[in-house]
Amino acid sequence: MARLFRECGSLPKHYTLAQIDQGLNYLCCNACSNYFHDILDTTVPRSMQEEVFVAARHLYSDLFAKHCTHFYCHLDRGPEQPTPLNGVCHMLWDIGGLNLAFHVGDVAETALGVFEHALRETNPACIESVLHGLGHYQDQYPRRVAELLDKLRERHPDLPRELRRYWRAASVGYVQ
Repeated sequence: MARLFRECGSLPKHYTLAQIDQGLNYLCCNACSNYFHDILDTTVPRSMQEEVFVAARHLYSDLFAKHCTHFYCHLDRGPEQPTPLNGVCHMLWDIGGLNLAFHVGDVAETALGVFEHALRETNPACIESVLHGLGHYQDQYPRRVAELLDKLRERHPDLPRELRRYWRAASVGYVQ
């Protein structure tokens, strides 16, 4: 899984964006996939678990930032039409795989570090994804989420109105 994430930037050379979306949805967003249950099993060394979540940063920098369009999934509209990857980018931390990290306290801070890394991206889809994820974990990690939301506003003072509203929703844990 870590290798897949680290090398995700090369996937569009071999697969369509729709195929990549389908694979990532199954692995990362599907409650039926057991990959992350296995990764977060207590028999797996913590260093290997962290490696997977640290590698997830590449999904933002090497894949989503380059292949997602300016489309707001939470509003189902945007100035551009979505690519197949916009949806999985938006829902990455919602159900299934990656969000399991937030139920395993030891790995949660590493997963929150993925959000912090993704805040560097200027692609609106990446920012929307971070807001979506932070909104879901606001109740479990209120201080850390507030800190990351503040960093987002510092790094992106000119957020579009749609993302400013979503930022407010994430700050109280009300995202869709």
